[in-house]
Amino acid sequence: MVETSPRKRALFVLLAAVGGVLAATGSRMQGSLAHDLGDPFLAAVSSAIVPVTIFAIVICLTPRARAGVRAVFASVRGDGGLKWWHLIGGLGGTAFAISQGATVSALGVAVFIVAVVAGNSIGSLLVDARGLAPGGRRPITASRLLGPLLAVSAATVAVVGGGLEHTDSLWLAILPLGVGVFQAVQQAINGHVRAVASNAPGGRPSMRAGVIATNFLTFNLAISGMIVTYLVTVVIRGGFSHETFPANPAVYLGGVMAIGTASIGVAVVHRIGVLLLMLGGIAGQMIGAMVIDLIFSNGVSIATAVAAALTMLAVSIPLVGSRAVERLRRKAPAEAPLPESENTPELNPVGVK
Repeated sequence: MVETSPRKRALFVLLAAVGGVLAATGSRMQGSLAHDLGDPFLAAVSSAIVPVTIFAIVICLTPRARAGVRAVFASVRGDGGLKWWHLIGGLGGTAFAISQGATVSALGVAVFIVAVVAGNSIGSLLVDARGLAPGGRRPITASRLLGPLLAVSAATVAVVGGGLEHTDSLWLAILPLGVGVFQAVQQAINGHVRAVASNAPGGRPSMRAGVIATNFLTFNLAISGMIVTYLVTVVIRGGFSHETFPANPAVYLGGVMAIGTASIGVAVVHRIGVLLLMLGGIAGQMIGAMVIDLIFSNGVSIATAVAAALTMLAVSIPLVGSRAVERLRRKAPAEAPLPESENTPELNPVGVK
């Protein structure tokens, strides 16, 4: 496990919460675009064009980032630790868009949100326990188990407070639940891609170049998947459904918010693990949603306020619990070192078997 001081860990969780606020803001923008276009799939493609364009320009201007992309593909082709499935992280956005379009009308937005949060929580707990993220294995403890339970409870309180729209098709919730689990896996594998890209040969290690290279690959795959999905829906409908694109440029900035969220995720996941990253993001989304409600509506409901408080508690409990575990570890007597002949060298720096 990557050692991180309690103060730095708290700072990284705060950054994850900032990413969640950006995600909530981006969701508001993309929701407005989907409403104006009358097509959530076209809105997803339109929003993704912005970050893809930005990263295409940035990577052309950043030689170390280009070297990072080459290092990632070389690692997949050779024996550098990455497998082909490490490159599918960008499909998380596509899976979310498909799940949303396929189930929201039957489940309602409320149940959809709870299912995704539950998937995020369960997936991140299992991913950390299996050691799939680049920071190493983080075993399931009482505090790490309680955090996800509180996060799911917070989402439930928020959506039930707004009223459930549909309850007769709850079995469909398995789709957004699975997407939530995949999003947790996505954070882990993107972290491995970032590690390889940051340590590309030919120069000094660069976190910035690794983040740029990873996001370049992720957003390009995401928009490819979204375009295919959109074209499939066009064929199913028998034609295009929109009339004109809205003139307000603000509704197209959801992808810019996604850049911030994705960059924070790949930069800090090896420090705090997927669970704290996802819980911090969920807390940030709740807080962001509450602020958006204060600005654009008549106020914040009691259910939303309670949900925001629960998410803060959800991320605080495993954060404090990890500090307690570290204190106990420091007090424990150190184990005698193995003889040099019995030490096993690290054969796989990426940590993937």
